[in-house]
Amino acid sequence: MKFGDIKFSKLKKSMLGEFLGGLKMAGKEIGFNVLCAMLTPKGCKISNTKRRLLGLREKGYFDISVRNNKTFFRLTPKGKSLVELIRFCTGKIKWDGRWRILIFDIPEKEKYKREALRVQLLGLGFKQLQRSVWVTPYPPPDSFSEFLANLRVRPYLFSITASHINRESELKKYFKL
Repeated sequence: MKFGDIKFSKLKKSMLGEFLGGLKMAGKEIGFNVLCAMLTPKGCKISNTKRRLLGLREKGYFDISVRNNKTFFRLTPKGKSLVELIRFCTGKIKWDGRWRILIFDIPEKEKYKREALRVQLLGLGFKQLQRSVWVTPYPPPDSFSEFLANLRVRPYLFSITASHINRESELKKYFKL
């Protein structure tokens, strides 16, 4: 799955993905050299990490500010969406006890939209209950709402939030809750 212009599956498995997924204060500034040192795996060159981070900055995921001859990184709104997506997909969001159920009936003439939606739901960790019924215990990231808007499928969707669902124990086991 691609998130904008980066390969998401590779990012979420990387040190940067781990770092972003664990980030608690998305608006907090982080010293550039400190961030590079934290994200560089043992035995690797710090210059490679710097290059990757600067690439993400060029793509709009980070802002850079300079104060007292020190460089700081801060997530942009686009970067915050990425963090939210990583946290969602890696299960680092705490469950609030509610289920999110998505039901859709997309016409056959727009089959490609239906398939794109299914691929996105799988990528976000939803579980398929029936062909067009999907469930997750976590609120979908903001980027999912943008995806739905771009795909133009909202008229075909029903979204339900429930505090109980039958066979809940099976779902809890599946989602490791």
